[in-house]
This record gives sequence, C-alpha cells and structure tokens, in this order.
Amino acid sequence: MRAFESAFVGTNLAFKGYTTNKVVQMYGDCQTPMDKQEFEKTMQSGIRYFDDLITERDAMNYGRVNIMKEVLEERYDKKKRTHISMNYKKDEEGNLDSAIGQISERYGDRMYDRIFHGYNIIEFKGKTFRK
Repeated sequence: MRAFESAFVGTNLAFKGYTTNKVVQMYGDCQTPMDKQEFEKTMQSGIRYFDDLITERDAMNYGRVNIMKEVLEERYDKKKRTHISMNYKKDEEGNLDSAIGQISERYGDRMYDRIFHGYNIIEFKGKTFRK
C-alpha cells in the first residue's frame, strides 16, 4: 500500500496513509477544540489508508476512546473512500474469516457488517515475514 501511495501521487487515486497507532497519537496530542477540529478534518478529508488495523491501543484524551472505530464509522457514513490493512490473527495465518472477525471483536458488529458493504477484501497469500 505504501508503494501505491507513492505511485498514485498527482492522480485521482492518490491517498494519504497513516498507521492506526499514528492516528491514536495524533488524537491524543489534541490540546484544544481547534486541534480536535483539525484532527477530524484530516481524518475525514480525501482518500485515506489506515495500516495495521486492530493493533492500535485506545486513545486517551479526556477519557478513553476507540478512535479508529469513530474514524471508520464517520468515513463510512460520509461515503469516503478508505483503504485498510490488517494481519491475520496470531496462530491463524490463512484464516480469512478469523481475521475479519477481529473487526467485530474490536469495533463491534455494526462495523463488521460495513466491511462487507464498503470494502473490497483482498487477501495476500504467501509466507509471513513476522518473526
């Protein structure tokens, strides 16, 4: 996806990518209501790519927030094109149903249902590089 991000610069397919942990950090760094507005604008504008879905911790900013759930739901509601990537569940490599099931576990059934409506699922097969 990072290669596509570079290749598509200047085209109508261009997108900006963030790791999910970076999104959590950006949200946690918000100090003022203006900062939060800028964060929301950044997350909701254009085509976005979120890498390593499921791995992020909850955001902390005057309370605990599942910020990726909120970002993904808002983008879905606004019909914003969104790319995501995630890994298989540990010890279940190759089990696509289990991998996608993690979305329900982390973000709830509502987001799980939306995955099948709002995303094309592409499975990359091959040897894992995870150590």
